[in-house]
Amino acid sequence: MLQSSITAKFLKKLWYLLTDSLFYKIILIFLSFIAESYKTSYLRKFLLSLGCLDRFADSSVFCKIYKSAKKVFYGLAMYISEAARRSFILKIYNKLCLGSLLFGKKELFALLISVMFLIPHSYWNNIYGLFISLILLVLYVFSISDPDKNINGNELIMKDKHIPFSFLLFGFSIFIAVLTSNDINDSLRVLFFFIASFIMCFSVSRRINTKEMLDCFMKFIYFTLILMSFVSIGQRILGVEADASLTDLTLNKDMPGRVFGTMDNPNNLAEYLTIFIPFGFAYSLNRKSADQKLLYLVFMIFPIASILMTYARSSWIALAIVAVVYIVLYNYKLLPAFFIAGVAMIPFIPQNIYNRILTIGNLKDSSSAYRIEIWSGCLEMLKKHWFTGVGLGPGAFGKIFPKYAFGETTVVMHSHMQFMEMLVEGGILCFIGYIAMAYGVIRAACVASARVTDGFKHYVVAAAASISGITLIGMFEYCWFYPRVMFAFFISVGLCLAVSRMAENSSEGNND
Repeated sequence: MLQSSITAKFLKKLWYLLTDSLFYKIILIFLSFIAESYKTSYLRKFLLSLGCLDRFADSSVFCKIYKSAKKVFYGLAMYISEAARRSFILKIYNKLCLGSLLFGKKELFALLISVMFLIPHSYWNNIYGLFISLILLVLYVFSISDPDKNINGNELIMKDKHIPFSFLLFGFSIFIAVLTSNDINDSLRVLFFFIASFIMCFSVSRRINTKEMLDCFMKFIYFTLILMSFVSIGQRILGVEADASLTDLTLNKDMPGRVFGTMDNPNNLAEYLTIFIPFGFAYSLNRKSADQKLLYLVFMIFPIASILMTYARSSWIALAIVAVVYIVLYNYKLLPAFFIAGVAMIPFIPQNIYNRILTIGNLKDSSSAYRIEIWSGCLEMLKKHWFTGVGLGPGAFGKIFPKYAFGETTVVMHSHMQFMEMLVEGGILCFIGYIAMAYGVIRAACVASARVTDGFKHYVVAAAASISGITLIGMFEYCWFYPRVMFAFFISVGLCLAVSRMAENSSEGNND
């Protein structure tokens, strides 16, 4: 038994000594004071009031269009699914695949998403993402007409709450960014990636409606994380050549090549890991027995090792924030132990990682200086294009930016900052829409985390931590330049919406 092992006993003893120490108790008193003060503060009231945009949006043109489109969609969905229910293909599927470990009704939905990230970059085509999104939508359509549920279209429309207003605003801003683009053809190409992302987000948020389905989905996320980390560690063992285009080799002489897994480059892998590592921990901590929890947690060492091997500094910072958000939302009293454990680990940090950490904020680092030049050029470009932006996608950016570029940045295809990119591509409306969407999703999960107390809470706080982490990376990187990271972002958003809705329904059920 793992929980009765010498290591487990040692860790338990160490934990008891820590929590019984005077230092720990003093820190806990301080944190408790801050937490209680925040509950009654004007800051909390202000932050909560910012998320009330939807209550004023029901009468908006966006919502009226959406509600009309929803009726048409569900009507068409019910018609198609009713026809499919009697089809020969569905009968074969029910005979061969129903109850399968990989191809069952719940499993196939999650498997498609796993496969999307496991395909090596050399074999990946972005059009696959659009195909997968359409299949996910079809699977959702089939799920809402399950004969065992006896749900008709009108009932479904009444039960389904509208998409958050911030999503509609952001989607509208993306459409406008295409119409006003300086490169319409490339903007249309990128628009399809956004459409695929929105479909994935919608399908995930609506398909995951039970704790059983959520746990099944998280199981696939967990094992995909582990497989991805094995690929990354395998690359480290076999050797990856250091790339001067990704690293300043002058300041990082002892740093080995950066692993990239199945992605295009190390930053993309680090962003993927930042998004899904919180869910991996949530799945591990949500196992029933102590032995299972410990075993699954031990395997989470591999994704952590992988993100360290990417040497992506912004993702390291984001992962630390992810851990803090997770702990604060789940049980802030564990925060002192986290910080003490972090300090205790400093002597064990490998020298090349320690040296990489020291380059954070160092303007002598070529990548940091390069970003400053790009951002300076973008600010100059925004003086003329701040209202509508230059248009969606790298094509429009590449046409306009060279006129305003500084130094050797004339050939860049994006701004290397998510927030800047939204402003540059889609103007002020897209910038506001993106911030409103990200904040609204994080706020919804934070509010939902206070409504649940059982193991399901791990998934809710993981959703808030995931979006918080990838949003922070957006301060230093444009995360959506690589479409698979964009898909991962919106899948995480879909999960966030799903768990927030489930928590709200659970709370309403308890009140009844």
